[in-house]
Amino acid sequence: MPDLPHGRAWRNRSGFDQTAANPYILSMQKLIICLFCLLLFTPTYAKNISGENYPRFQTALNLWLDGEDLKAVKQLGTLAKEDNTAA
Repeated sequence: MPDLPHGRAWRNRSGFDQTAANPYILSMQKLIICLFCLLLFTPTYAKNISGENYPRFQTALNLWLDGEDLKAVKQLGTLAKEDNTAA
């Protein structure tokens, strides 16, 4: 720690040594870097759901996206009763 001309160590207003690294901040930095690397290098996989390419399911999905909720829910309900996993 550098000494000032009058012999006291350099400290900030709160009285902590400015040259010492805070172990909490260092551990948080390491954690953030590890999480970033984990997210960056983890492959993402999207599984296809059986029935998602079925034309009646696509029609119901388009109805729902167009704001025709009641019609879409009825069609999705019918497809679900027919064991369509996507519905």
